[in-house]
Amino acid sequence: MTVLVSGAGVGGLYTALECWRHGCDVRIFEKGENGKAKLPRLGRWITDHDPQRYALENHEKAVDHVENNTPFRNTNVPPGFTYRPWTIDGLLEAQARGEPTILDGDWSYWS
Repeated sequence: MTVLVSGAGVGGLYTALECWRHGCDVRIFEKGENGKAKLPRLGRWITDHDPQRYALENHEKAVDHVENNTPFRNTNVPPGFTYRPWTIDGLLEAQARGEPTILDGDWSYWS
């Protein structure tokens, strides 16, 4: 079965991933700059990640961290990514200075 998903926002991507995990052939379309449909580029981390499994495996650890301050390392990120605190204002200021936004970790795309 082929499923067409309109929009590559959070809802569209989640719907597409769930359909794909259940064996469907999925096509995602996003509106391009010229108003015509285009296929979005999906990162490997998005397609290889299973958020439901992650939540089931880590829920109790996360709750224990919040309630009892036990150590917890969030691995719900692309491989190699290291979190650094940031703000929108900080990113905009850096952009105004001509500094590029650099994301560490593997954000590579499927070809």
